[in-house]
Amino acid sequence: MEISLISKWSLEVGPLASQTLDLLPSTSHKTNKVVVADKSGALSCIDFKRGKPVVSFKTPDGPAANRLFVVDNRIFFAASNEVKGYKKSARNFYNISTFMTEPILSLYIFDNQLHLAGEHVYSHYIANKEQPYYVCSDCIVDLVGVCVPGGPKGWMGTESKRSDDIPYPLLACGDRALRFAQGKTVVYEASLSSRPTCLCPVPCASGVVLYGTTCGRVGAVQFSTEGHALLWELDNPEDLGSVTCLRVCDIASGTNNGCDVLVGRECGTLEVYTAEAVTETPVKAVAVKEASAIVAVVAGLVSSDKIVDVVVATYAGLVRGYATMDAVDEAPEATHSLYMERLRLLQNDIAELRQAEANQTAQMQKLLSSVQAQEGDTKTAASISDVLPTVDVRDSFVLNERDASYLLTIELPVSLNMVVITADVPVGVVETAETNATLRVSAESTSETPQFASKDNPSLVQLTFECRPGTTRFQVRVRTTEGEYGTLGVSIFPHVTPKVCCQRRYVIPALSLHHRCAGDTDTASLRDRLQLLGEFASADMHAWLGQCFAGMPGRTTSEANEIMFRSIYVGTYVKCKYTQGSATFEADNPSTIAIIRDTVMQEATSRNVPIRISTTVEDTSVHHVLQLLAPLFDHHHTLAAQATAIAPLKELVAHESSVGFLTPDQQYILQHADEIKAAHEHEPFHVARLHGIVGRLYVDFHQFKGQDVTGNLERLSAILQNSTDTPTLIDALTNFFDA
Repeated sequence: MEISLISKWSLEVGPLASQTLDLLPSTSHKTNKVVVADKSGALSCIDFKRGKPVVSFKTPDGPAANRLFVVDNRIFFAASNEVKGYKKSARNFYNISTFMTEPILSLYIFDNQLHLAGEHVYSHYIANKEQPYYVCSDCIVDLVGVCVPGGPKGWMGTESKRSDDIPYPLLACGDRALRFAQGKTVVYEASLSSRPTCLCPVPCASGVVLYGTTCGRVGAVQFSTEGHALLWELDNPEDLGSVTCLRVCDIASGTNNGCDVLVGRECGTLEVYTAEAVTETPVKAVAVKEASAIVAVVAGLVSSDKIVDVVVATYAGLVRGYATMDAVDEAPEATHSLYMERLRLLQNDIAELRQAEANQTAQMQKLLSSVQAQEGDTKTAASISDVLPTVDVRDSFVLNERDASYLLTIELPVSLNMVVITADVPVGVVETAETNATLRVSAESTSETPQFASKDNPSLVQLTFECRPGTTRFQVRVRTTEGEYGTLGVSIFPHVTPKVCCQRRYVIPALSLHHRCAGDTDTASLRDRLQLLGEFASADMHAWLGQCFAGMPGRTTSEANEIMFRSIYVGTYVKCKYTQGSATFEADNPSTIAIIRDTVMQEATSRNVPIRISTTVEDTSVHHVLQLLAPLFDHHHTLAAQATAIAPLKELVAHESSVGFLTPDQQYILQHADEIKAAHEHEPFHVARLHGIVGRLYVDFHQFKGQDVTGNLERLSAILQNSTDTPTLIDALTNFFDA
């Protein structure tokens, strides 16, 4: 099915949180209204008159809205720890202030039941009476209701008397798991391949739920009384951003009884996938790009009763409607009329924004003039502090599994002026297509200034990015090296008056290239062992491991804990088991054991906690790691050979009419010359990282044997640099390690 999307209308509201937009069915005519709750706490209802969006009602400002839910022509939204309900007449008919100590980030409502979730707590209300709540050890990412005939596996109660239309609460958790919670306990759990970001139940298929992940994958899981089954999962070959919102609909009719999937991403990409059945893997039909992260997407009859609109909402507060091209008369005059109407609406919006900007500038200038005239007036000073700009920042620091780097993204609802990055550990920074800034490097470094190491600038420096005019989104890739841990600092300077600065801090763990994985991984190869005994609590060890691994839960809810991690670069595993006074680590890489030992000992020593250490390292683990590194070396050697061959091959075919006399491999090099060159430009960093891993493995392995081999590192470096054949290199390294 071929689909094209044409931007038809747009409207500006305040900055938006995730999933704070939906459609409100209308009883008077066939079209739906759009309801949206922004971070100013105001709920806006958008109707259409002569094809132009107008705000039919808007509620007063209040605490920032974090989630919106529409059911039975009633609008509910969560703000702070409260839930408010409005009817389509704008009457506030429902208010409840919960006992949750954290903001409500997710909710769904069915009948007289209210299901809420904060960052760690899932709470359930029946007729406004609180029921037993569940505390998750990791963060709760999303909450939806799923209709499972007969109930999910493990659900306690008489489900034969329960209607199949009654949903069960499903939690998406940060430890790569989907959980059905009943009261204080989890009755069933399903593991995912990556950390989930959002969920969407499929209305036309019982028990089916779509999920999006931080690495950009989209999948479908079906739950039943027997357990769960993965129906399909879409990869992210274009390396787009993480999935922020999902919606299932019929793109032809705009109803929810379909199998088409709308995907909104953090990078601002909106994708439409079509499918004939729920069990069928959907196919991408069309994609469009917004300038800001998409936080909500819906589809339905909105601006017309004949044309289906795909409505998206961005973090910056833009609500835009796209008309499906196959629903529009494709005659040239109809298309031209649609574009001219769109142009007229945009011109009106620009005029209104310019007038609003002029009014705010005049108000600020008047206030500043008043302050200058009355410098000693404390009342005026208080008034200026009341109007200091409060800038909302949407930021993320996510490990990208595809290229083993961290993706740092900063987005503001206003323009960015400058971004300053500092760090106290060696890292490298690579600009992306969405950096939208010019790098300015200052070579000065003092003891008071956080020190920063860059691949292109080996001296300790501070990086300053001057953003281009109108930039609201900033993104760079941060490359780390395992073995050292510290903090990455980001100072954000928005283009506002008076000047303000927003600061963010991100932990760079010692094993920064490890991510959390399912605990059912085969552990037969985990022959290296580290045991720590001492007078420490389980919470202490949990906090220390937070300096070792990314993705550690924010808190621990039990005394005995077991977590598994995997290196996304090498492919090795490590299992962590810890309780009060005891911690055991099993791995298939001696360097992993050494890094955990050094990091935990440093943290324990700073807190004066004595610890006894016991280690066991097998010789076979070194050979195992070298075999895992072989594909990485092979990729490096192949890429280097391809990059070297590009110029001679181009010279060879310069005067030839055909390239048929070349081998298939040589033709591939010519066809992908630009891609090979681009990849080869970043190869020095990857080679240095690879050589560093081998060097550290050699030192750590012999250190466990009580041998100091630092004097042999020059010979090891010569072996790594002089070899161009992977099997020969692995044999040489194996003999060198065994010598």
